[in-house]
Amino acid sequence: DMGTVLNADYGSGVIIERLEGTGNGHNELRLTEESEMEALTNSQSVYPTYQAGFGPVKVKVVDPRKIQAANFELYIDKATQSSTSTLLSPYNGWKLINTLTND
Repeated sequence: DMGTVLNADYGSGVIIERLEGTGNGHNELRLTEESEMEALTNSQSVYPTYQAGFGPVKVKVVDPRKIQAANFELYIDKATQSSTSTLLSPYNGWKLINTLTND
């Protein structure tokens, strides 16, 4: 296709499925219709899926010409208290793994 067919738009958000954890990252959350129905029917959605661009973390397409099919898992380290401060760090770091290639 010589780069004429884009798999996303610049600034597009991605669909996120929460596997564990809590919180919204100070972001507006919007469940997919399926997750919303699951929550209404079962009093919860075990693995909620969020609409593109409305999940607990912000992920945006920067260069749609380079988008390839993939599935990723994002791991965020737990918050810890600094030895020099009473403040909690929001997280210690993160790891992103492509589950198709294990990279």
